[in-house]
Amino acid sequence: MSRILHILSQLPSKTGSGIFLDNMLEQGHLANHEQGLVLGLPQSFSYELPEYITCFSPVYFETESLPFKIPGMSDVMPYDSTKFSELSVENWTAYTEAFEKAITYAIEQFKPDVILSNHLWVATAVAVKIAHSQGHYRPKVYSVTHGTDLRQMILAPYLKGFIIENCLHLDGIFCLHAGQFSLIQNLYTLPAKRLSLIGNGYNAHVFHRYKRELKETLHIIYAGKLSFSKGVLELIDAVNALNEKLTLRQSPTVTVPSPSQVLLHIAGKGSGAEGGAILHAVANSPYTDCLGFLKQQALAEVFYASDLFVLPSYYEGLPLVVLEALATGLPIVVTDLPGLKSWLDGPINESGYMTYVPLPELEGIDQCKKAARESFIKDLTAALESSIEKIITQSYTADFPYASIEEQAWENVFKLIAFEMGL
Repeated sequence: MSRILHILSQLPSKTGSGIFLDNMLEQGHLANHEQGLVLGLPQSFSYELPEYITCFSPVYFETESLPFKIPGMSDVMPYDSTKFSELSVENWTAYTEAFEKAITYAIEQFKPDVILSNHLWVATAVAVKIAHSQGHYRPKVYSVTHGTDLRQMILAPYLKGFIIENCLHLDGIFCLHAGQFSLIQNLYTLPAKRLSLIGNGYNAHVFHRYKRELKETLHIIYAGKLSFSKGVLELIDAVNALNEKLTLRQSPTVTVPSPSQVLLHIAGKGSGAEGGAILHAVANSPYTDCLGFLKQQALAEVFYASDLFVLPSYYEGLPLVVLEALATGLPIVVTDLPGLKSWLDGPINESGYMTYVPLPELEGIDQCKKAARESFIKDLTAALESSIEKIITQSYTADFPYASIEEQAWENVFKLIAFEMGL
């Protein structure tokens, strides 16, 4: 049995990295490792600490020492947050000192064999700095990049020097896909042997095989944050346009089978002006509703009741929600995100259940250019229409590559990480 200290500088369960943490903790417990946890939390947030965690060192925000909302690795989070790019010098100093104190306490009290920190960002850099100051006792420090940390290098460049200076000394970095591998290797000038490809995972006990029947109304599900970078506004417009086309098809002279209506269900939360704008668009579409944030089991139930999963994001690390949807047998429409197609290479891509939409021309790193918006909506509408035709003609009878998907269960991801950390 080894001692693993996990670090996440933001809330668990709410984002991809939070779900990653939840499952690493669970798999570590099943493998009989002793585990500690450093976590960033709003003071008002009620966190149910797993009973098997033997050392907990939280960093609380909206307090006297940290009087601002918790910074998120994305600029739009599914809860109230602060942008790293907007932190003042005083706030940045207080943030760093708070994590230094929490991580120092955890290392001294817990004496971990290894530290597994999420994101190549501030908390990880702090963990490396502290670990290397321990003298004769030095725990190994590993980090998982989730993609958003690489984006923050651009959005908050004033932190770049501190991050690189310390993260250069990580014992290993786990990358989600080959694109990240190359980017990190170049950014940090690290030898390839210190980087490992792990992909992403899903909970096979929650998301599992499900047989669907054709219905007159088809249900599309989107799951993720309510932010412009996720392409949600364009998806709502595409579903509206698709329903207009379906209405025209109901002519008695048209014999091509088609549903009478397509409904879009949005599972997720947003914050600020972007979240508000998306909720306004939902309220003005007769074909769309918002389900709010759903825990994993509730999301799985929505997947079982749906016919098609759509993720029109302009930027992602490696979206685990695609795997979760695939695990339930849902066809997928997704933008051609860097690394995704190569990660799902082989039977999954060849199955016909994956439809990739070309990314539009972007402004910055994750916003659709206004001039490219209408063209992207047309492409997205066409992809939805094509996928629906497949659903109708194949009636869910095509061979589905469950075996390839099940290889990505969290159990296997954890085994790979544990092996690379020498556990």
